[in-house]
Amino acid sequence: MRSTIYGIAIALATAALPTAAQATGPNVKETLAQCSAKRGSPDWLSCAAYVAGVSDAMMTNAATIKTSGDPKLFDALAPFSMCVAGDIVPTYGDRLEVFKHWAETHPELWGEPTYSGVMSAMRETWHCTPALLQDQSN
Repeated sequence: MRSTIYGIAIALATAALPTAAQATGPNVKETLAQCSAKRGSPDWLSCAAYVAGVSDAMMTNAATIKTSGDPKLFDALAPFSMCVAGDIVPTYGDRLEVFKHWAETHPELWGEPTYSGVMSAMRETWHCTPALLQDQSN
């Protein structure tokens, strides 16, 4: 059972990571431009969907850590996770604004892949600690 959980967790953590040969796709600067487009436009929707997808995967990683209770899994997945206190889940709009702010304040990273920028923004804002992942219903 644990090996299955580890397998799923590792697959989730690495699924979005491209190999060197696949390192094409949007970069932080391009996605920031999309996020800054008129709300509801195709560019803005593309940005919102990208941020939502990456941040949802990060929240899934946090839930996997929490349900497993395994410290080794925490060590492996925390860098790829987004943790919130209690049951308060940030809205997609909040997440988009966090990414935009992060990207605007890190122009030195504009050439990085978007997934990396979104993960950094989410992780810096909603970083995981062992205390946040404890079952708060006890």
